Amino acid sequence: MISELVIGASAPSLGQLNYLQGKPIDEFRRGSTYVVCIWATWCGWCKSSLVHLEHLHAQFPEATIVAIAIMNERATDIASYVHSIRPSITYAIARDLDEDYRPDVSSPSWIREAWLHAASLRTIPTAFLVEKGGRIAWFGSPMEIDGPLEAVLRSDWSMDLAITSDNASREQAEKREVFRLRKAVEEQFANSAYAAALDTIDNAVRHSAHLADSPVVQMLRLEALVAQDRSEDAVRYFECRFERSTDLGYLVSMTLRLFKRQPMSRDLARAGLLAVSVLEERGVESYPPDVQVQLWYVRVLGYAALDHIGDARRAAERMRQIAEDPSIDQRTRTMFYDAVEGTIGTT
Repeated sequence: MISELVIGASAPSLGQLNYLQGKPIDEFRRGSTYVVCIWATWCGWCKSSLVHLEHLHAQFPEATIVAIAIMNERATDIASYVHSIRPSITYAIARDLDEDYRPDVSSPSWIREAWLHAASLRTIPTAFLVEKGGRIAWFGSPMEIDGPLEAVLRSDWSMDLAITSDNASREQAEKREVFRLRKAVEEQFANSAYAAALDTIDNAVRHSAHLADSPVVQMLRLEALVAQDRSEDAVRYFECRFERSTDLGYLVSMTLRLFKRQPMSRDLARAGLLAVSVLEERGVESYPPDVQVQLWYVRVLGYAALDHIGDARRAAERMRQIAEDPSIDQRTRTMFYDAVEGTIGTT
């Protein structure tokens, strides 16, 4: 079960990791201090942070550091990058194996769910400092961890003061509010109570206006509208949010949510196809193959819903070509093949 991750909370497990270098961490041992950094190879700030953490590793060798790669990364890309930075980076580096088995990019892996999302965070790089008692002492940018790390190692860190400061932080309070809302809404989704979920979201936004700007809340609201077959409302809401954002990851996730319910309406199909075209113009072709496969799958569903079967079959063929990339696991590949055949038949 995922618990909200705040200062003073027990650190969750690291789940299933593939270690590319360094000694695996099977548990957070009492009396030891750990730094858990979450990163990705395509993130420039992440690469700078890895170098900074190496300086801290040399300065404080008693601290155990592990950098975990996430965000739809190909295993070969991570391995190649890690090989390129040896021996300048000497601490443990791993990748989250859960990333291989997600049904779509909007489904988070264990590290994203139990660490980033549980702390109401969406950005990388992020570092978590686990103190000698196994509790979260601090989290934030790896470039700002020096002082907290030194204080924890010297036993000068006041957990009570850190908790008080964290609780008083407006930003953290807002993030925790998003986490609690998301948890409540997802429980309603699990029970197919989509109308109640939409009411929960709208009531929360009326009470706390800042929630309307949360990407997490926006995705949940769109999903609730789609699930109720409220196509016109869903398209208007989607188009409004789409026009205001430049975050490709967010836009991809929003687009995929248009297709959560099958069969889909023609209005949603048109909106989805238009969104994919806009995403192409914004550079989504540089995204990893698993993301591109899903967007070609959106084309298949969209064209099929509009009865453009020829276009749907051509999109399916392109999707299959990309799906043959070795970074896409067989389970995901088969899932998309079966879904396409169920939509337009064998081509």
